[in-house]
Amino acid sequence: MKKSLILIAVLALSALSSLAQMAPALQYQTWSLTTSALTLPGAGKTLVGVDSGLSFTPTPNFDLFDRNIVSNDGSFGFYGGGQTYRFPAIGTKLNNTSPNVNFLRLQVAETTSFGVVRLASGANHYGYTAGIRVDYQLTSGGAWTFGAKGEYVQFPGVPAHAAVSFNTAFHF
Repeated sequence: MKKSLILIAVLALSALSSLAQMAPALQYQTWSLTTSALTLPGAGKTLVGVDSGLSFTPTPNFDLFDRNIVSNDGSFGFYGGGQTYRFPAIGTKLNNTSPNVNFLRLQVAETTSFGVVRLASGANHYGYTAGIRVDYQLTSGGAWTFGAKGEYVQFPGVPAHAAVSFNTAFHF
């Protein structure tokens, strides 16, 4: 009886260890550093700035990030945080349409952020952004991506309501 229990315990442990070996490895990086040039067309002029930040990826399709947008003329800055959610099904469906382009490396996502707008006048207001981004993984492991983003922006005191940017990101 005692030998039977030991045998069952050994078999159970070996089965559990084999299941643990079959668990898939993580296929995404946890941290990303992003920077991009940003244009804010509106009210007869275009504001140009830099959009940069650091993101944390707890799951393969969801990011949390901090975001800093600073205009080149010093008229405003936006300091906030947000989220990005990727839709991998879009890349999977597009992958069957072209034999030349690997659309599995394409990432289509929605992104939103909320924070504080600091104007050159010294006034502070709350602001937010919401939009769509498209990124393409330049390397097979996804360490570098290049993409574009179009967003609706609501920055009180800033005459623009749209933002367009091209970005590159390093994922580690």
